[in-house]
Amino acid sequence: MNSHFTRLAVLLAAAGFVNTAYAQSAAGMAAPAATMAGTAPVATSITIPAPALADNAQAGAPAAAGSAAPDASVDSSVDSNAKVLSCQAGNFENDFQALVCDALGTRLPVFGSSLFSRAPSTFSPIENVPVAGDYRLQPGDEFELTVWGQVNMQQRLRVDNNGDVFIPQVGKFNVSGIAFSELEGRINAEVGRNFRNYQLSVTMGRLNQLAVFVTGFAKKPGRYNVSSVSTLLNALFASGGPSQQGSLRRVELKRDGKVVGTFDLYALLLNGDKRTDLRLQAGDVIHIPAVGERVAIAGPVKVPAIYELNRNETLADLMKWAGGLTTTASSLQASLERIINRENRSVDQIDLKRAAGLNLSDGDIVQIYPMSTRYENMVSIRGSIGLAQRIRWKPGMAVKDLIPSREMLLTPAYWNRINSAVDMRTLGSSNLRYELKRDESTEINWEYAVIERIRPDDFGTELITFNLGKAIAGDAANNLKLQSGDAISIFSKNDVRVPAEKRTRYVRVEGELGVPGVYSVQPGETLRQLLARAGGLSRNAYLYGAVFTRPSIRDEQQSMLSDAVDRYEREVEAVAAAKLADVSLKENVSATQAELQRNRQRIKDMRNVKALGRVAFEFDSYKLALKDVPDIELEDGDNLYIPRQPATVTIFGAVNSPSAYLYGRNKNVGDYLDSAGGYTRLADQSGVYVLRANGTAYGTNSTGWFSTIGGYQPAPGDAVVVPEQLERGLTVTQSLKEWTSILYQFGLGAAGLKVLKD
Repeated sequence: MNSHFTRLAVLLAAAGFVNTAYAQSAAGMAAPAATMAGTAPVATSITIPAPALADNAQAGAPAAAGSAAPDASVDSSVDSNAKVLSCQAGNFENDFQALVCDALGTRLPVFGSSLFSRAPSTFSPIENVPVAGDYRLQPGDEFELTVWGQVNMQQRLRVDNNGDVFIPQVGKFNVSGIAFSELEGRINAEVGRNFRNYQLSVTMGRLNQLAVFVTGFAKKPGRYNVSSVSTLLNALFASGGPSQQGSLRRVELKRDGKVVGTFDLYALLLNGDKRTDLRLQAGDVIHIPAVGERVAIAGPVKVPAIYELNRNETLADLMKWAGGLTTTASSLQASLERIINRENRSVDQIDLKRAAGLNLSDGDIVQIYPMSTRYENMVSIRGSIGLAQRIRWKPGMAVKDLIPSREMLLTPAYWNRINSAVDMRTLGSSNLRYELKRDESTEINWEYAVIERIRPDDFGTELITFNLGKAIAGDAANNLKLQSGDAISIFSKNDVRVPAEKRTRYVRVEGELGVPGVYSVQPGETLRQLLARAGGLSRNAYLYGAVFTRPSIRDEQQSMLSDAVDRYEREVEAVAAAKLADVSLKENVSATQAELQRNRQRIKDMRNVKALGRVAFEFDSYKLALKDVPDIELEDGDNLYIPRQPATVTIFGAVNSPSAYLYGRNKNVGDYLDSAGGYTRLADQSGVYVLRANGTAYGTNSTGWFSTIGGYQPAPGDAVVVPEQLERGLTVTQSLKEWTSILYQFGLGAAGLKVLKD
């Protein structure tokens, strides 16, 4: 996918054609990064007043007033090594870095500033190191002499202040100024005056120490003791190198008041060249002058940074320091921002090929443009498909040439599911429908697709819609001709919401059926029709006790359930507060508080109860057939369970022996109560009611039910509920009694009664 698809998704979302989640998903897959290629060309010689820069910008002062905070428009092609940081962070190394950040919105590092970041804290004289053959001995140097043969000796010799060394049995002789490569020959000549038939070797030991001085804009100026083989670079590292205001290009070595050499650290950094690194002598001065003119280069180059100019250096030199252009850089044009007479700034367009010899000036900022992301002779297809593609455009190409068959649009997720070797029995019935539907979010909308086309006159976006299925079938009205640069976007049925009758719907039917399972239902198909298609009811089907659940009803019931628990909680707290405030009941404080804690625990348990979304079928009789099934139109996610006919009626509540009792054809509520041992002392006989297996309730209470219930004949699977009597002055128990009916009507009869009982 690319930024064109992202823009299209956002455009359609804004117009209400696709949902916001789809647009956000597209943006997450192909978030476009704005580049200089997308901005208007900069006019030549635009004069911009220069902002006043604070003198202490290098000390961490914030950028000049009016500097823009960096945002998504910053060129995303800048090499990651540039460590592009927020300009708002401050702590600039120098005022020019702050100016660059203000101009480009990009924080560029100073080239070479990290070379001395790990300089040694001390620089002690070096001992026992190999020395070059041209090293000339000085007073204070030491070396090891080993002689074997006619004479054997091992001596550690030191050059005294006169440049002499003394060898026992040989004598004193001068070695000052002799090259190390000549030392062995000089000693051999002296020893050979007195001995024959021997061999000798010479190894340098401790070298003489030199005192040198580091001055100017160094991080740690001062006097340093270094070994006699040390060079200018050694002293620079000992002093921490140039400071932020020091030059990297013109480090001077002074001897007896005269400059005997200069060292350009760029030669070392860029080319590894240290041929001008001179050996030090006692009393030498390494002087670091102030930094010279500075320029900056940003954009798609390999090392975007701030560089120091030396003499007559050009744009070609700057490009070489920056490592050249990256793969994504444009080789045609760049912008050059220049300070004019320390008063104004101007911006010019420059041709990189023709301006290679352009002399740079202090404060120049070169911005390289990234190349255009436009493809020549290309059309693309993306969206809810198996593989987004870019294909070469040819004159006369149409939609069917790009999409020859529907199969090429199927997603990998679809084939992975089809090819899966997972035993469907391990999924369980609750997951089976999910496995069948999980690819629905990418199910292709065959009736709608869009060609995004850029108008050549104003480069605006034009959306051309067509019927995807008909185009693939070759329909002339929908098999549209394509132009170079066109992008076809394919949508799923979730991306652009289609009418309900065109969406795929799955329903699960289980229990006492001919062929239970998960079915794809047709538009307008009803529950009765689906059961007939599933083989009808089995011989033992108990349609009266069927449990039909629907996701939309479940969500609504769960909301009502939560509201009911909230009301019950408020009532519990209010009643408890009233009882605790009653002076006459102070002796019962402990009992009231204990009752409050029990009710709070019951409320907590109630909040854990989840609605099932049951839709009650109000059958008049429990003896039913397929023709009695409600002709309700099915929705996606509906679930029907038809149980086997039970053989019992259950008694709950304040009876002496609550249990399940065998169903009797002619037995009424009174008979079952007698079987349960009758009422307990606390039973509320006027509040007895029946929770029927079909999901409804029947009883005698203030809601207008019949005046007596003892003669009512329950059906198999029904439950008779006997509540306890109300405590005087306590309305919470009344609410609690009503809860059994509420929970049962939500399809939670057994679970709800268990919660209330506990």
